[in-house]
Amino acid sequence: MATPAVSSPAPVEETLGRPKPAGDPDRYAFTPQDKDRARNKKPGKDYNQADQITGFGVFLNTIGKTTVPTIGMNSETFFAPNVAYYYGIYLSYHQEEIMGYKMWALPNAINVGASYYFNQLIKLDKRIATVYATPYLSIQNSFVFIDGESQSSKTNFGFAFRTGGSYRFSKTWGLFGELHIGQGDPSFQVGLSKAIVKSEIRKRYK
Repeated sequence: MATPAVSSPAPVEETLGRPKPAGDPDRYAFTPQDKDRARNKKPGKDYNQADQITGFGVFLNTIGKTTVPTIGMNSETFFAPNVAYYYGIYLSYHQEEIMGYKMWALPNAINVGASYYFNQLIKLDKRIATVYATPYLSIQNSFVFIDGESQSSKTNFGFAFRTGGSYRFSKTWGLFGELHIGQGDPSFQVGLSKAIVKSEIRKRYK
């Protein structure tokens, strides 16, 4: 009896994390959106949507120092291979009594910058984890009220730097941690991240 032919498995390239088929071109590089995606919205076609990452987190170093620790949302959309626009919105709340006066403050900040993702450089599969760094401009303000009366506030501008990484525990959700370095002491942010990558959009609509 003839032995049936058995095809050899597809080549596999080892990566940091789980190995992926060698023919998968999107496993490392984060890529910008296709300008034609608005004209390509029929089921069964590739949307070619931008890789995008959004995070929600808390700054650990503010826990116990303010009434409500600093929380924030940051988002990144890629405009070049592995390079993304970054913006973040951060809020905190503090209330205390000083010399018989009730004071509350709402510090806030908006960060704008550009991030570089090192996944392609170090061959780290983006569906498993990320490593990145971001120089950014931080615009900070604080709304202050004493016994219900608004006090003057000053807007501060400063340049800062963040570096961090994330680990994906599902197709879209993961955990992230970041170190922010600017004026004053370094700060540490941890939280949840949500990622959208091209291959997942393709599978969803094919």
